[in-house]
Amino acid sequence: MSSTKILVTGGLLLALGAAGWFGYQQTHPVAVVGPITRGSAVHAVPANILVTEEFRMEIKSESGGRIIKSHVQLGTQVKAGDVLFEVDPRDLELEIERIESDRKAAQARIDLGSQKRFQIATAEETVRNNTRLVEQGKLAQIALDQSKRAVTQLQDELATENINNQQTLDNFDNTLKTKRRQLEKMRVLAPDDGTVSEIFAINGELVGGGQLLARVISKARLVLAQISEENFAGVRPGLSANVQLLGYGGKLFTAKVERVLPGADERTKRYTAFLKIDIDEALLAPGLTGEASITIDRHDNTLLAERRSMLGHTLFVVRDGVAHYVPVIIGYSNMRHTEILSAVNEGDLVIVSNPAGFRDGQKVRAVKEASR
Repeated sequence: MSSTKILVTGGLLLALGAAGWFGYQQTHPVAVVGPITRGSAVHAVPANILVTEEFRMEIKSESGGRIIKSHVQLGTQVKAGDVLFEVDPRDLELEIERIESDRKAAQARIDLGSQKRFQIATAEETVRNNTRLVEQGKLAQIALDQSKRAVTQLQDELATENINNQQTLDNFDNTLKTKRRQLEKMRVLAPDDGTVSEIFAINGELVGGGQLLARVISKARLVLAQISEENFAGVRPGLSANVQLLGYGGKLFTAKVERVLPGADERTKRYTAFLKIDIDEALLAPGLTGEASITIDRHDNTLLAERRSMLGHTLFVVRDGVAHYVPVIIGYSNMRHTEILSAVNEGDLVIVSNPAGFRDGQKVRAVKEASR
């Protein structure tokens, strides 16, 4: 056989062998793999998020009457001290005018002086005359003593009259203060900053004292993280969290746990933590919902596997084209990664896509996800 024929035959055999090997390899199932990496393992617990107003204010009329002016509309932003409603004050103003007139007349009468002063002057003159008569022996001492007691009695009556006059003026002043305070209450004010959420009275409506006119929700917001009983242990103020609000798509916001309620809600059996989110408070509309991940603890420089590669406490490690079913000890776990404490090394390739579809010892064709 010539050398040329030998070379051709050898080439054909090599080609057939390579094709056979390639075909054989193609019969192995594809295993999408990812490496064991090193990083930080985070122990985080999930929570449901609800945004609410910090408090809700009920706007009530302290005085009854007819509303003559309403300054509110649904959604109106109000500040503390803003006038929301005005109740007709005219009847009260007329009453105040009458009381002021009565006080003025009483003051004028007092300024004229008491008639008692003349009686006292007459009685004092009588005492002086009686004194001379006693000295002359023309009048008994008992008569002089009686005239002196009459002066004292009149002086006491004048003092009592002055006290009564002052009490009358004080009563007028107190009544005026009360009426003017009632007049101030005819203007219904906002107790704090907020937004008008409900209106129950309009212009011209007759309202009674204590009647609910509107509701205002506070400007301040509360972000409630509702945590199940099995995840509540370890949640405490100062912990960091990541929050996703459904109203803002998949955007992630950082947050801190501000405080924690010690008891569970009787209805939902969930515990509540209050979060401070790094976001403009104006964007926190009451009623927004979402999810949070609260970080309880973390381990740095530890081995990590993608969470989707885990089958309970096991995973498939691919070595030399063979899938090995490897039990492992796991540590912290979050939405993306699980901490691996045994049986694997950094850089080991593990099956990350549908690991339940493989079996121990199965030959596979490993494909890294990035090149899939």
